[in-house]
Amino acid sequence: MDIWLTVFGPTTHGETARQVAAGIRRAGANGLIFFTSLYHGYRLIQRRYPDKAIYSLEADRVFYRPDPTAYRESSVKPERSLDAADTDCVADLSRACRAEGIAFSALVPMCAGERVVQARPDLAVTNLYGSQDRLFMCYNNPDVRAYRRAMVRDIVGRYDVDALMLDKIPQTMLEQHAFSGMFDPPLRTVGSFCFCRHCRAEARKRGLDLSEVQARAREIADRSVRMPPHIVAALGDQLLGDTEIPLLMLEEPLIRRMLEFRFETAIDFTREIGKVARTARPKIVFQAAFVPPTHIGHDMTSPRAWLTVLTPAGKWRLKPAGHSTKPAIIRPRLERACMIRNSLPRCSIG
Repeated sequence: MDIWLTVFGPTTHGETARQVAAGIRRAGANGLIFFTSLYHGYRLIQRRYPDKAIYSLEADRVFYRPDPTAYRESSVKPERSLDAADTDCVADLSRACRAEGIAFSALVPMCAGERVVQARPDLAVTNLYGSQDRLFMCYNNPDVRAYRRAMVRDIVGRYDVDALMLDKIPQTMLEQHAFSGMFDPPLRTVGSFCFCRHCRAEARKRGLDLSEVQARAREIADRSVRMPPHIVAALGDQLLGDTEIPLLMLEEPLIRRMLEFRFETAIDFTREIGKVARTARPKIVFQAAFVPPTHIGHDMTSPRAWLTVLTPAGKWRLKPAGHSTKPAIIRPRLERACMIRNSLPRCSIG
């Protein structure tokens, strides 16, 4: 059995890369997933490092030394960490892991980037009200795809990595609790849809009219918004989406088709990135974390279940096939999400 531990950027204060790799081995793990950047400046309590007991992560600053030539065709350019400006964490940790016999996976947050999307709102998800998100980027936006392709090519092509993890590829991106109240599952679902011009163009190619979807989504959202907030709050522990979303898809075929469209285009995006990774490193293990449309949402404060698809080394195939979810790896707390397995496209892996 493979046991992977994670490191969020430069958070092993005072420890060398060799010490980190040795510690992973002593803990009984055989793999390290390293976050090459973080999409949000999480605030951490680090009891293991008393000199850095309270530490805030940098958002959208990379923890490796990027090659500028790799990003020539990208309108977005990576910016290096300020806290670890003189350290190439990917180079140091991948070498140290290799020496310890530890597999090294580079994680890239594909569709989330708080600092990037606020500087470039044209990259953002545009919701049913025409508001641009401040955390999530649209994976149908060509500039987003070009940036992430360049980043993957840069990392996989230059560093000794065994695996690549694509993080933050959502069907539903909204969190459970907003600053001023709680999202019920139908509102959280339709409120997560993107209606930017790139999504509209892609949907049109597939025979889906996003103006029609937007109008119906607005009707569903209006019902939720009219619900007294104290009632939604009182039922909060029950509003996980495990029953509401399957019923919504049964009652609303247009919403189901929109979810299928989002999943299909997410798979297209992931396949595109996978080809880039395999061209640079044919035997790489490819991992992709999809956020399913049930359970609580994932924002900058609340972790949630995620569905990780893993390809064996040297193989890459990910395509819609039927109407069930058959993941290779299921993260903890996904039990309820699996109840909708007969309502979503399957990820075929082989």
